[in-house]
Amino acid sequence: PPNSKNYVYPSEIYDEIHNFLPDYIPSLDNNYVEKIKQGDFESAFSELLSYSKKVYELTFHLSQKHDWQLLCSFQDTTDNLHHFFWNKPEYLEKYYGWLDIQLGKFYDLANSQNANMFLVSDHGFGSIDEYFLINTWLHNNGLTKLGSPNEFRKLLAFSKLNRKIVRNILSKLKLKNIASKFIPITLKETIPLESNESNFIEKTSKAFSEAYNEITINTNVSSEYESIRNKIISELLKLERNGKKVV
Repeated sequence: PPNSKNYVYPSEIYDEIHNFLPDYIPSLDNNYVEKIKQGDFESAFSELLSYSKKVYELTFHLSQKHDWQLLCSFQDTTDNLHHFFWNKPEYLEKYYGWLDIQLGKFYDLANSQNANMFLVSDHGFGSIDEYFLINTWLHNNGLTKLGSPNEFRKLLAFSKLNRKIVRNILSKLKLKNIASKFIPITLKETIPLESNESNFIEKTSKAFSEAYNEITINTNVSSEYESIRNKIISELLKLERNGKKVV
């Protein structure tokens, strides 16, 4: 979280980081999303760019102050940009122009250390043509059990309260760690994953997805894991839509 103090190892480097960049934060505050909702794209972009600059300033600073065999710098602003500025080329061009210069500096740094440089992305971006409801598909293949929420959970879902909102509220109140330790799991599980939730994933499900980029296989038995994984792969590869492979 942006206000975290326990984000670095060894912990002694924390003081070095904040002596160099007193206002450094380990992750971006979601305030920029509210600015975008209000139509203030210029201010939101400035916040994104400022965060990116601090990440790279700190990376180059630490690379000069410490001996290293592996140096990594993670930049997730490109992800945020394409979620919210995908149709605003003036901002994309400005950001990628700046980013290109930083990559040139990394290239020079790698050459000066006789090191290899790898540029890696975990995914790309494109338009969304259709939605694939993975848990519905897993349910139809007998792997995900979907339960019906009780009246209390229905009420919370109807009020548009979900776990992400609860986590954000607790973080702002600095109560997230306390709540995590003392609130019973059974109570946590009554909070809907999504607003207007109509059903939820049973914990006894053999496979399920709680994020848009993953499928969890719920077993500790290696042979069963392989069997379920192979079934999922096989069935996904069979999927077609309008004569084209989905996967």
